Amino acid sequence: MFLFFDVSAAGEVRDWKKPATDPFNWPRLAHLSWLLYNNDRELVDQSDDLVKPTGWEFMPAKEKFHHITHKQLTEEGKPVKEVLERFGGAVEKATYGVAHNMHFNESVIKSECYRQDVKENMDTLEKYCLMREATWFCKIQGRGGKFKWPKLQEIHAKLFQARYDKAGHALADVSTSAVCFFGLVDLEAIDVE
Repeated sequence: MFLFFDVSAAGEVRDWKKPATDPFNWPRLAHLSWLLYNNDRELVDQSDDLVKPTGWEFMPAKEKFHHITHKQLTEEGKPVKEVLERFGGAVEKATYGVAHNMHFNESVIKSECYRQDVKENMDTLEKYCLMREATWFCKIQGRGGKFKWPKLQEIHAKLFQARYDKAGHALADVSTSAVCFFGLVDLEAIDVE
């Protein structure tokens, strides 16, 4: 099974080289969306959870980008342990994990698991970083003559000649990641073993 996931975080990464076990480096988990597909590409389970803030604030600068507010998180958010444990159940069922910018999404989740003393099992997944996997497909010129890592919006535009709505919102991003990943597999731009 394929597990697609995306997070919205309540801050910025301080140092990309630090491990997820450094809780002061990685931002807090504010929103976790995931989709679980079987090998026939049928959606079998999904979750779209806001996290209730406990001792942290969702930065106003993040509200517009992620399409959520601190008030929404406070009123509609679930306890973070509940959100993480449900995600862990999906990880147990999956063979493949897919995220756009896997390093960021995985590190935010692992860091939150570390803070909450929740066992995480993400290392059991065969992981695909859509951002890295689509670099050669998109061929967007970057610095130094190299191709840059494409944004999810750029991958979608290259595949479907259209933009998608609500970019930055975890559910919109994870849904788009699934469509783009399977599209790239069909074009043989990604090889799934």
